[in-house]
Amino acid sequence: MRMTVAKRSDKPQTAAVAAHEEREKVQQSLRALGKTLGDAETSELWTKWAVAQEILGRPGEAAEGFHRAVELDGRNFFAAERYLALSASKGVPYDDSSQIEDFLNQLAGNDENENAYLRMHVRRYLATLRMLPPAAQPGGRLLELGAAFHHLTLAMIRFRGYSDVSCSDLWEGEARCLRSRSAGGTTYTFAVDNFDVELAPWPYTNAAFRVVLCCELLEHLVLDPMCVLAEINRVLGDDGLLLLTTPNLASAKSVASVFKARSPYIYGKFEPGGRPTDRHNREYTPGEVTRLLADGGFSMIEMKTQDSWWRDQRFVLRHLAAIGMPVALRGDNILCLARKTGPIRNRFPSEFYLTSGVQAVRRSAQALEDKKTEVPRELSIPVRWDP
Repeated sequence: MRMTVAKRSDKPQTAAVAAHEEREKVQQSLRALGKTLGDAETSELWTKWAVAQEILGRPGEAAEGFHRAVELDGRNFFAAERYLALSASKGVPYDDSSQIEDFLNQLAGNDENENAYLRMHVRRYLATLRMLPPAAQPGGRLLELGAAFHHLTLAMIRFRGYSDVSCSDLWEGEARCLRSRSAGGTTYTFAVDNFDVELAPWPYTNAAFRVVLCCELLEHLVLDPMCVLAEINRVLGDDGLLLLTTPNLASAKSVASVFKARSPYIYGKFEPGGRPTDRHNREYTPGEVTRLLADGGFSMIEMKTQDSWWRDQRFVLRHLAAIGMPVALRGDNILCLARKTGPIRNRFPSEFYLTSGVQAVRRSAQALEDKKTEVPRELSIPVRWDP
């Protein structure tokens, strides 16, 4: 009996080869568009660049490209539509920014220092509240870390339904106080606890909160950011939410500063009479924030950046596109919403902590050595310095 062997179809393999060749063509087109953008940018070029990124399955890059296209030409309705579709927020399903901004403006008073801070951060406040989901139930409990002026505190109570709000601050005085602020004819009263967030434990029980806000605090930490994330994890209930904002060290503004041989810090100035925590001690990139949160037992729900403070450095994006570097997540402010998925995973991640050749170990060893070889008082020589 004669046997025949079925011939294997080459159609799947042929389709795969064709798809690969098509992808190569799109990548070649993308490189060419990037080089052209490096010479001069137009809304049309950015649109084509963004379409290519979307075809390649890079929605973040595509969204930023469409965004830049709209910035250059507000009548580019195709780019506007694609940008809105790709950048839809997972937070509040409606936009009440104008109402919130009117409310925040009512907080301006006679204190020019506070007014200056309010004006500087209003765009960040609006983006934060846009990302913050409404209270899941009336009176959902929320902790706001590092709440100094309480602009966000009042807005969260008024617009997001978090009536049970606790705040932390750091001052010389009692361990807890009640503070009151008035806005729109309503007086809001809330508890503020006085403690150093880099020292554990905080004065709260396990799983005490549904939501924790850590806004513009991470960059001020001096010694131990994972201590803060570990405590956030502890005081959050299962599936609790963390909303974190911090300056973006990889922003277009930071890249432009490096191009000019200047510091990339968003805010690196010292404050006369200030404390070590008043300045930015360490700023972070979006990737670093993602990894910090993962080590802290959190999974990312949403991360985005926006220009909360500088909006005149966007020209840098075309130079990044020209050399094939990412243009997404280049705003000067990182905003992210994450969910607690388990306990802290890594207390001292090597990316952020040095554990060998460190000064703390040297000081301990030196202290022990000094005790063995104490210099007699009569032989000690005082050191003087006369300016």
